[in-house]
Amino acid sequence: MIVFGAIALVSLLPLLGLVALVSVESIFGVEFRMRSFTGLAILALGSVTMAAVIGYVFLRTLLRPLQELDARAAEIDAGDKDAFRPMGPRGTREVDNLAKSLFETSRKLIERNNYLNLFATHVSHELKTPLTAIQGASELLLESGEDMSPDQKTRFLTNIKTDAERMALLSSRLRELAHAEMATKEGQSLLKPMLQKCVAQHALELETNSDKFEMPMVAANSEIVWQQLVQNAAFHGAQTFHVNAVKSETVLIIYIGDDGDEISNANRSELFTPFFTTRRETGGTGMGLGIARAMVVSHGGTLDVSDKPDYKFQMIFPVV
Repeated sequence: MIVFGAIALVSLLPLLGLVALVSVESIFGVEFRMRSFTGLAILALGSVTMAAVIGYVFLRTLLRPLQELDARAAEIDAGDKDAFRPMGPRGTREVDNLAKSLFETSRKLIERNNYLNLFATHVSHELKTPLTAIQGASELLLESGEDMSPDQKTRFLTNIKTDAERMALLSSRLRELAHAEMATKEGQSLLKPMLQKCVAQHALELETNSDKFEMPMVAANSEIVWQQLVQNAAFHGAQTFHVNAVKSETVLIIYIGDDGDEISNANRSELFTPFFTTRRETGGTGMGLGIARAMVVSHGGTLDVSDKPDYKFQMIFPVV
């Protein structure tokens, strides 16, 4: 209504101008040719034509695209995956950019929501097992009274302690994951000193060409990433940790490998799934690689399984 009201006002401006000219004529006695009926008709026709042209331009470049964008928003809210299709050819570049931003933001919010739902399900499942075990052991201890032997009591108390320690470890991992996802995005840190520090803590040998390379994150965040990767290698029998960095004008690629157990084809797609672990019996939480990936992603990079021979993982960071 505002747009078309403005168009109507613009179309009336020539007529208002004519009224002004007539007023000038009556005051100064000057005769204008546009006072004839033909002149008025031409002026009116020109005003209507101009209003129609302006209206069509507004309709095609603003009103229709915004109506389509509003309809798309309703489709996205209803869960229609086809709503992210490109906009039609109408509209201005600004409207098109607005639509792309809306679609990208909506897509990220949907992905984040799905991730949170899945993650909450995993957390609930992981905590339910030790909680159930603790509850069962506690009830047996309370109900048995003096009838339970010292060995049985010791066994149940040991199970309670083990399950409580696992819950504490899961809680610690969850805090680390939250920190990784909200980490400070600025800063640089030398790669080799950090690698040397992390492999020394697990008594691994280091082979690397990373003398002059820098990680695009502060040292504290870089240490979280490499601690998880080195620890993962050590837990799977590695003695040597390999890192090879390659930098071009656009990207920094870091290849990571070790001489430990190979990654099976069945596990390749599950490695970064929350709580997936092949070491559950020995205390593995399945969150280490997820924490490393979350930290890398929060700094604009990627961490994935590598297809390059002799390496297991690769990190890619854009060069700014």
